[in-house]
Amino acid sequence: MASKLVILKQVRPSIDVPFFTQSAEAKATVAAEEIVVVAGERTTGQGLIKLRTLFFPYVAAYDAWVASSAISAVHAAKATHNAAHNIVETQHEVDMPKYNPFA
Repeated sequence: MASKLVILKQVRPSIDVPFFTQSAEAKATVAAEEIVVVAGERTTGQGLIKLRTLFFPYVAAYDAWVASSAISAVHAAKATHNAAHNIVETQHEVDMPKYNPFA
């Protein structure tokens, strides 16, 4: 069984610029999708950098995340927010073909 790790890094120009936050409605919509993911988040770099890690214990969970219209809507809203506030986001994906968290 293969796993996948996604690392999202956002860098804002100033701590006065807010990072994107989901509305309560968007959070509820995403939660209803029941996508299996372990997520973590940390702000570093004196508050200028936000790192979010998403661990998918199997590739089908990652595929469901990619295919989700609720997740796509959140990503579109975040992209609009980031463009308006000069926040740069990068995404790195790490395939873990031999890792089985259930073994």
